[in-house]
Amino acid sequence: MKKENKYLYYDLCNTIESEVICNEIMTNKDILTPDLLKGQWKNRVNEIHTTGHCYAAAEALYYLCGHSNVYNPRVCKEENGDTHWFIQNKFTNEILDPTKTQYTELGEEPPYHLARGTGFMQQSTRCVEIMKRTLKAFDLSPEVLKELQKENKRNRKRKI
Repeated sequence: MKKENKYLYYDLCNTIESEVICNEIMTNKDILTPDLLKGQWKNRVNEIHTTGHCYAAAEALYYLCGHSNVYNPRVCKEENGDTHWFIQNKFTNEILDPTKTQYTELGEEPPYHLARGTGFMQQSTRCVEIMKRTLKAFDLSPEVLKELQKENKRNRKRKI
């Protein structure tokens, strides 16, 4: 666990693949829960469980996967005025979208073609909670993660 510019982040990508982290956030219903919803999304019942979580989930994934070193936040503004957030790899253009099921379960594709680059505002409390829940889902505490990161650094130095 590191503090950088007052933002909490964990670089899990040296331990767990980004796609696996994204999939865990998307499919684990103990991570994206109704108590984390804000505004108009709180009142939408019987929705797909990822609906309304895209900003905080994309933000959490961004900080779990190496943040600005690897990923850019992206946002789409849909015709109905709603926005959709995800992250995109700077080098491969791979899209990681932890809430895409809000589209795919309806037989639709997320509106990636409408996306533009953006940034996240001050790190949200919902983001931090999603990060904590994701670590818990992988049976990782900040202390265990710190040890794994130290081991990864030692292994990289040995390979040189």
